[in-house]
Amino acid sequence: MESLPVEIQHDILLRLPLQSLFACSRVWRKLKTVICNEYFKNRYLLRSMTKPMDPTPDSFFDTACQKENHLVEWTRSAPTRGVVCLQASTSFLLCSAITNNVLRLPDIKWLGLTPERFFLGYDEATSSLKVLWPRIYSNPIVYTVSLGGEGSWREIACETYHMAIFSCALCKGGVLYYPAKALPLCLEKSIVMCFNVNSETFDCNQLPEGVSLPDDAPMVNYNGKVALVATELQNTGEFEICVRNEVSGEWELHQLVIPGWRDNVGNDVMFSFVGTIGTGELVFTAPDSLHDGSESVLHYNTNPPQGKKKFKMFSVEAVNGGSYHYVRACLDHFDSLFRTN
Repeated sequence: MESLPVEIQHDILLRLPLQSLFACSRVWRKLKTVICNEYFKNRYLLRSMTKPMDPTPDSFFDTACQKENHLVEWTRSAPTRGVVCLQASTSFLLCSAITNNVLRLPDIKWLGLTPERFFLGYDEATSSLKVLWPRIYSNPIVYTVSLGGEGSWREIACETYHMAIFSCALCKGGVLYYPAKALPLCLEKSIVMCFNVNSETFDCNQLPEGVSLPDDAPMVNYNGKVALVATELQNTGEFEICVRNEVSGEWELHQLVIPGWRDNVGNDVMFSFVGTIGTGELVFTAPDSLHDGSESVLHYNTNPPQGKKKFKMFSVEAVNGGSYHYVRACLDHFDSLFRTN
């Protein structure tokens, strides 16, 4: 294969699943150099983002957390570039489920405080991940993870005092969006904070008048736009979202109504809207809907192919079906060549 032109080598390697690619790189050193090339990584990323996932169920296991107190509850960030961040007390782990790579960050020791909210963003200019801890009434703390160097926790400036209200953020185009409450809380004002991952600067976005976010309001991808779930889904199939206008930067309130919701879904299970996928289908989840750690996932297609139903229900089983495990759905996850170790 070494005698082949580089482009042909790339075309062959692009056909390999991520696990096979890394397995080969462990026995052929030159291949490791090829897959670490920025040009190849960008091609593989583009292919991964546009390739439909294999519908065959699969499970991935890692024992990284067992090295610590296995009874500690780990909080997970939204996935970014195929990597998720886990946090328990002052400990942080970066994990890639597909490659089984795990990187433990230095424990964060800042005036004896424990992070309550944290987010994971990606800097496209430097190909690095950043973990953000937005503190209350204090400057945020950030950790940069880049190839070929060790990072450290650093304090950065933010002029807007705020309290992040939920750990479900969305990173798009090098900007990390997360819902927050303006401080002091007596203002009763909901906002969206925008963190530029490259410049490490913040912008405060105002929401439409009268919008007051619940404490578990997630950021979602709505038809390729950044959106925020403003109200809980009712059993009538009605809910509201705030969608960011990419031209003006303003947030617009939209009311969505799912026709036939009550007849097709019923009232027994409470679903939450988690975004749209590439086909335009709206996706809803009901965590622990069967009380065994499993999760129900519902797809709604506004314009299904002939002979197909608008509503499709799936059940995702928890590991071992035990009560100490639960499932959380993540949309548009894709294979990434980002190495965490």
